[in-house]
Amino acid sequence: GKQINLNNISLSATKFQQINIALSRIIQLNYANQYIPKQIELGIGYSHLIGNHHVDFLTNDSYIEIGDDGEYIHTNLNFISNIADTNDLNLFAQQGNGYALDLLLNLKKEENNIHFSIADLGRINWNKNAVNYSSQKEINFSGLEIDNLLSINDSLIEVQLDSLADIDFVKKGSEFKTYLPTTYHLAYKRDLNIN
Repeated sequence: GKQINLNNISLSATKFQQINIALSRIIQLNYANQYIPKQIELGIGYSHLIGNHHVDFLTNDSYIEIGDDGEYIHTNLNFISNIADTNDLNLFAQQGNGYALDLLLNLKKEENNIHFSIADLGRINWNKNAVNYSSQKEINFSGLEIDNLLSINDSLIEVQLDSLADIDFVKKGSEFKTYLPTTYHLAYKRDLNIN
């Protein structure tokens, strides 16, 4: 049969608000050494994060296999999912809190500038009403056998279809944390003086 590979699929979506305060300082240096910069700028920022909504989904060794003529379906569902509290779907609901740091360093010597920064180094802790799902279940379906098409027994079909619906989710409510997508910047810039 044909197999659809669902290994290592990851999906994540987060909505949050950020309240930021930042400080920076420019220091002028007067050293004659050719390797020491003339100007250094240092900066630091702190953000308080208000987590509104979050969902993530991660699969591991999962697949769906379908027979050549559709005579069977075999699946292996092995996944983990975290969802922030779904009871409060308000656009600005406060379902978690966190923090983030920003760091900045600029070095300048004549026309040469080196810039290094880190942005959004932090995390959000989601509240205890969050839901975690996980499953490690193989499902095999080989169709329904109906002895008499004119006299279909609903209970027989219901029993066979119920076995498909029993995916065996493990559901629990607990806190979890997510990390922000931190960005690192390193740049060199040289000013050109064209006369």
